[in-house]
Amino acid sequence: MDSSLGLLIRFVLGTMFLAAGASKLSDLGEFADAIKHYRIIPGATAGAAAKMIALTEVVLGTVLILGAGITYASAAGSVLLIIFALAMGINLIRGRRIPCGCKRESEPIQIKHILRNGLAVAALLFLVTLPTHRWAIDAWLQARLLSFP
Repeated sequence: MDSSLGLLIRFVLGTMFLAAGASKLSDLGEFADAIKHYRIIPGATAGAAAKMIALTEVVLGTVLILGAGITYASAAGSVLLIIFALAMGINLIRGRRIPCGCKRESEPIQIKHILRNGLAVAALLFLVTLPTHRWAIDAWLQARLLSFP
């Protein structure tokens, strides 16, 4: 049961990361503007940060769906989501109601965005504890490496 739940988590969060990254890549300028609104990093670096974040999300989504390097992808995804939650929390504490930047036409940041990220982090960390599912590249690689003479 746990491995089936892990497979579901991989596909749901993998799809979430893939869709979010693809959406951001489709309009990097808009995403860079969203990053600038957070006022956490220098505005001049927002374009590079936007590209890096979007590409990272696409890679994480792909890796989770394929089941390649699940432990590393789960850790990296957790760190990314924690950074997002911290940025939102800082701006909520500042009393700022800025668009979350999660997707196009995003609503203003709210505590629910932080809670959603926390739930996703918990699910990603749960993946780390699970054995590799048979429908994962990791399982295929383990089988090949263990059978290597």
